[in-house]
Parts: sequence; structure tokens; C-alpha cells
Amino acid sequence: MIFVYRSCLGAEPGTLPSFRGAERGRALPVVLTKEEIGRFLPCVEPKYRLVVKLLYGTGTRVTEALRLRVKDVDFSGGLVVVRDGKGGKDRRTSLPAGLVAPLCEHLKGVRTLFDKDRLDGRDGVYMPNRLDVKYPNASKEWIWQ
Repeated sequence: MIFVYRSCLGAEPGTLPSFRGAERGRALPVVLTKEEIGRFLPCVEPKYRLVVKLLYGTGTRVTEALRLRVKDVDFSGGLVVVRDGKGGKDRRTSLPAGLVAPLCEHLKGVRTLFDKDRLDGRDGVYMPNRLDVKYPNASKEWIWQ
């Protein structure tokens, strides 16, 4: 404002109301290139490789990826719903086409384990935000796994 008064209007600004200056922009995140991730993935233990690909492909944070439920992955729409992410907000992110087949294969194995656990009478999964009270049997349903 002072610049506009002095340079453009040729006048002294006098008393100006207080105002905040412009906020500095946030720094962009550092993202690995395809080449870097191609060199990194072979170093990751095979049992963790799929989750690392999911982190890279969807841009989710570690805790967000680990909290994903079966119902949060929309294979037909190519979307992943991240619930209660940073700032307590829900958001959607894209599911890379290259992850659909490996995730489906992984879920087949997990479903087998889930069915076995159900037959053995094991407890279900943790339910957030008192959903276990609202939906008592939900923790034992496949979509919540």
C-alpha cells in the first residue's frame, strides 16, 4: 500500500489502518521420481512393498494408509477414501491402475484369513469414534477389515 501511495499516487499515505502482510506460501513436498522409486522398491522387503507402492501411488501418509479399510478402496472408480486424515478431514485420492490387481490379490489372501478367524470366533477389528456402540457387529464385517 505504501508503495502504491508513493510511486503511483505521488502522495504520502498518512495513517493507514493496520493490516496483515501476505502470507508466505507453503513449500511443495519433496516427491521421489519414478526412477528413484524404481531403485528404492527392490530394497524394500517384499511383505512391505505393496504398502510402499500404495503410499507412493496415492500420496497418502503412513498412518492414513495403515488405517485404510476394505470399504475405503473403490476399485471400479479408481479412488481411495482417506478418513480422518491430517486435520481430521476426509479426502479422496486416486488409486493408480497398476495397484488394482496387486491389491485385489492381497485382499483375496486377507479374506481367507478373515474367514478363518471368523470361524475360530476371533474378535473383529478396532472401530473408531464409538462406532462399535452404534454398530455392534460391524467390527466383524468384511468391509471394516
